[in-house]
Amino acid sequence: GEAAAGWLLHYAVGGVYVLIYFVLWQHLNVLTPTLVDGVLFGVLNVAVPWFFFMPALGAGVLERNTLRPYFPALQRLQPDPLRSVDGHGLKSPWILHVIVTGV
Repeated sequence: GEAAAGWLLHYAVGGVYVLIYFVLWQHLNVLTPTLVDGVLFGVLNVAVPWFFFMPALGAGVLERNTLRPYFPALQRLQPDPLRSVDGHGLKSPWILHVIVTGV
């Protein structure tokens, strides 16, 4: 029930991030598929929950209204190998495009 809905929303938000990256890259020419832009977008990916999602859910900025203030936010700063898989997944279609089209 609730856990499944949470995971569904989690992956839907990830899909929105992919669409945002694609629009910024292809249509607005703000980003390029480089390591620097990928890291900057990754930082944004970490900052959005701190300053948007958590306050919207009542936890406050940087989750300061939780039982352990700031601890969950600090945990997100630790390296997460699974997040790097997300990043590689985002660039895989671009690599395929380059291989197929040569552009």
